[in-house]
Amino acid sequence: MNNFHKIISKLRFFNFLLPIYLLGGIVVIPLLEHQICDTTSYVTIAQKYFNGDFSNALNGCWSPLISWLLALFLFIPKEPILLLKMLNFIIGGIIFFQIDQLFKRFQIQKPLYLLGMLVGLPTIWFYAPLYGGADILAAFFYIWIYNLTANYHFENIYRTILICLVACLGYLSKAYFLPFFISYITLLFFIENVNHQLKKILPQFIFILVGFISCVVIWNMLLVPKYGYFSMSYSGDYNIHLIQSGGKQVIYDFCLLEPPNETAFSYWEDPLLYKDYTTTWNPFSSMGNFTAQLKLILSNIGEFLNILNRNNPFWIVSIIGLCLIVLKEEKFKIVIRQELTRMIVFLMLTVAGYFLLFFHDRYLYTWFFMLIFIQTFIIDNILKTNILNQGQQYLLGGFVFLLLIIIPLEKILKYKNFNQEAWQYHQEIEALDIRLDDESNVALMNLNRLHYLTIYYQRWKYYGFLENCMKETTEESIEAKLKTKGVNYLIIDKNKKGYSFLEKYNDITEGKVSGFRMYHLKKE
Repeated sequence: MNNFHKIISKLRFFNFLLPIYLLGGIVVIPLLEHQICDTTSYVTIAQKYFNGDFSNALNGCWSPLISWLLALFLFIPKEPILLLKMLNFIIGGIIFFQIDQLFKRFQIQKPLYLLGMLVGLPTIWFYAPLYGGADILAAFFYIWIYNLTANYHFENIYRTILICLVACLGYLSKAYFLPFFISYITLLFFIENVNHQLKKILPQFIFILVGFISCVVIWNMLLVPKYGYFSMSYSGDYNIHLIQSGGKQVIYDFCLLEPPNETAFSYWEDPLLYKDYTTTWNPFSSMGNFTAQLKLILSNIGEFLNILNRNNPFWIVSIIGLCLIVLKEEKFKIVIRQELTRMIVFLMLTVAGYFLLFFHDRYLYTWFFMLIFIQTFIIDNILKTNILNQGQQYLLGGFVFLLLIIIPLEKILKYKNFNQEAWQYHQEIEALDIRLDDESNVALMNLNRLHYLTIYYQRWKYYGFLENCMKETTEESIEAKLKTKGVNYLIIDKNKKGYSFLEKYNDITEGKVSGFRMYHLKKE
């Protein structure tokens, strides 16, 4: 057994765990075809940066860093969405390294360290490439900031500069980094001010804040000519309007929309151009607004708990366990209490602002990854006590780790080839050798993610769906609306009956595409 411990102690992250992570990625990435509208937006913006179309690439809705990074990979002759998933998987590996640093800092026993990291692999395998967006990149910067601020007393100038730079990159990856970082670094400053002289630490604190806010201001100043007003977060302005519209995407108020520029795939690339977002939401302006905001917060808290329970049922036990360790462990009581306090505050600040808006599981990536460490840390402390005998310790640890492996693996199988039909439709269209008019402006009869992705794969222009046009009273008015908006192709789900006015148009798919029919809106 001692020899085994010696062997394990010599194993390092890069020469053992990383190859396993990469081999898993080779298997997992092709399975996860799940996409969201954000994906195509980040991709088309990256293509603009790659092609030097900077005026159209500058975007206030989608933070730029993930598109900048993707642009570096676009010389590879692969589908850009696949490249984005590969990029996110690489970022996931770096997050894995950040988690590794947590294990080392807390001196987790080597066998348990190896087991905990192996158990954490499926979690990152699943979440890293799942959504083609910027959330995995933001999670990396959150955790990096957390590690950088460990034992940080605002007296190391080199770490101060690095924290400022990482915070700037964090903001360029996700706009929510703005309120998170200001809140987090200010709280750390006041905690440190209790034990240190103010004049010693104030200059570094001011340097971090000034440097970070300067980065935010410079980026947003670049966007003023495009939108006509200054905002510290244009995406924040958009999210505020989600509340004002009762959670409805304000872009959906329109009946068909032209993409914002010649190289855009859809209006979703820059929805800020279609509304005035300069007004602000004030929950205290009326009792109705206050009630609506309160209901939204309560709803989001419920969704937050549900997401955590679905993805990691031991999360609440883990947080309680950390608190009990603080009370139980005398030797490291002060150190652990400080770290526990910082960890809980850090995790809450990564999501607190979203309670005011609308909650998605993507906002909890940092939680999912940090829980890999927290739960291993709990088991490590249980094993160091005499509360359980050896058999009970192995049983407890085995049960927890087994369940934590099963959950993400089950999700990988659940999302296996999710949305793959969109690529199948694309291949069927390619086989038909369909040639559209120069202006391939396509709309959907109803919102269907598979059809949306197929349009993207075909590099056609997406003008939206007709749901918001259904207030028109006659088929003639619907037909006229399509032509007025410049739509010359209409896709209808193959299993649904179309409108009679389509009978005079040609179904260019000839019934040979398995998922839909596509009409050329031109009289024969």
